[in-house]
Amino acid sequence: QTIEKEGQTVTNNDYHKVYDSLKNMSTVKSVTFSSKEEQYEKLTEIMGDNWKIFEGDANPLYDAYIVEANTPNDVKTIAEDAKKIEGVSEVQ
Repeated sequence: QTIEKEGQTVTNNDYHKVYDSLKNMSTVKSVTFSSKEEQYEKLTEIMGDNWKIFEGDANPLYDAYIVEANTPNDVKTIAEDAKKIEGVSEVQ
């Protein structure tokens, strides 16, 4: 399954499942998807050209969902619930 994001096609079979699960939480204000390619671009801007060896298929990063909670008190609950979503490999 592919999705369009900012004019680019993103392949992620779990995108809608994860995004919708997060977005439907009553404690979540917003969810922003950032592909592993976008994460890579941000990292190389910050860390420099040393990360260029991971360009393309060698990219070790994951797609990310940036979640904004309704209140600071909701963060822990959101994190605990997000860990239970199929397709989520890590919560920070």
